[in-house]
Formats: sequence, C-alpha cells, structure tokens
Amino acid sequence: MYDSCMANPARPLLVVFDMAGTTVHDNNDVARCLTQALRAAGYHCDDALANTRMGMAKPLAIAELAALSLERGVGQAVTPSLVSEIHRDFLHAINEHYRTHPSVRAAEGAFLDPPSTSSWPAWAGASQPPWMRL
Repeated sequence: MYDSCMANPARPLLVVFDMAGTTVHDNNDVARCLTQALRAAGYHCDDALANTRMGMAKPLAIAELAALSLERGVGQAVTPSLVSEIHRDFLHAINEHYRTHPSVRAAEGAFLDPPSTSSWPAWAGASQPPWMRL
C-alpha cells in the first residue's frame, strides 16, 4: 500500500483537517465549551486557563485542568472514567455549538470561495455544512 501511495501522490488515501480556527472560525468557542464541561463536573476553570491547553488532546487537557482545580481545593479526584464523562459532555457541547450557533462560519482563508450558510443545502446536498456530516 505504501508503494501505491508513492506511485500516485495525487491520489491521497487520507486527508485530515483541524476544525477550530483552521477550517471553522473560532470565537473562543472550544475553550468556552471545555470550561462549561469542567464546571458542570464541579471543577474551577475559566476560558483563559482552558486556552492554555488548546492544541492538546482534549482528554489530556481535561485531566490537567481538573488536576489544577483540585490543587486549588475545587473538585473531586480525577479518574479516567470522570475524564471520559467530562470529555463526552464537552463533545456534546461543541457539536451542538457547531450544529446550531449562528456565528459558525468558515475560517478566513479556509476556502478559496467560502460557501455561505444559506448555500449549504445546494452546495453540500444537506442541511449541514460538510464538517458536520459524519
């Protein structure tokens, strides 16, 4: 398989795009949803602190932010199952945000000719932008 990729580099097997801030405009939405998920679980976190963990795998960021809160005496013992639960809540919140919030749009420069929200059905054949079709 490696040889076939090298023989035809114009035909990639996989293309991966980052979302927040790269293909989708981010107005601190990821940090806000991360903060909300941590607070709902009883930890202290604010958007500025959450932003210090952007770029990290979110389960690791959640574990570190919860541990920092616990060091300040706020929250409960950080366990893998609790991190998974908070991560699930974060994913639900950020997916709902991307699916429903009117501020969601393509990031500047992400498309040569960015589609407008109103053109998504005609452009993508669906009622959602392409990054929401899984």
